[in-house]
Amino acid sequence: MRIAIVSLIVFPFCMFSQTIEQINKKIDSLKNEQQNIQQRIRAYEEMQKRIQNEIIQLEQKKSQLMHLKMQDYFLVKVSSSGSILRDKPSSLGTEISTIPPNTQIKVFKEQQNLYLKAEYNGKIGYVSYSTLIPTPELDNFLEGKEVIIPEQPTTSETKIIKNIDTSDPRYQKLKNLYGHDNAIRILNKEVWKGMTMGMTIESIGKPLSKQSFIDEEGNKEVWEYNNYTIQFTNGSISKIIYK
Repeated sequence: MRIAIVSLIVFPFCMFSQTIEQINKKIDSLKNEQQNIQQRIRAYEEMQKRIQNEIIQLEQKKSQLMHLKMQDYFLVKVSSSGSILRDKPSSLGTEISTIPPNTQIKVFKEQQNLYLKAEYNGKIGYVSYSTLIPTPELDNFLEGKEVIIPEQPTTSETKIIKNIDTSDPRYQKLKNLYGHDNAIRILNKEVWKGMTMGMTIESIGKPLSKQSFIDEEGNKEVWEYNNYTIQFTNGSISKIIYK
């Protein structure tokens, strides 16, 4: 009788031990899986941070390039002895590129110690004034005089469109929106500083591409057309570059 009782006690205990062992294995398996997931999450978080930092750097670079693109510049030739594009406005600056003699480069309106910011082969740096062939525009800039960079002729004078049909719906719409004079200029497909984005689209249509950035002057947009590069500052045209 005692033997039977012992058997009844031992058997349930064995079954209970096996169940705990199985549970422990399952817990260990789940913990391992959880750890693996956490490791993957950390890896994805690091990847996300890296991608975000790269996006920020590229956005900053794009903004700088767009700003440079719209800056006033001179087209100046390098002297017969050539020039060196450096990373700093100094003879101690690291050489970025050697510029061959008589090469025409873009020189921006920014200078320090007679070193001018310049672009050559898509690279931005500084060149010494002594290595450039002087031009009146460049010399005026260095002397602090007003610089006028010649552009292609603008259509600032409104052409006269004869036999305007004042009942024409498009004329009526433009007149109501922008006034009689502006309506005529838009019908002439003119572009001028101060135009709004809506006026520009009415005049020459939608651009081929758009780029936007922000600088100290405010929100900028650059619209590319076949014949123009147009910059808007806070919603109105601030610069027109003719191609």
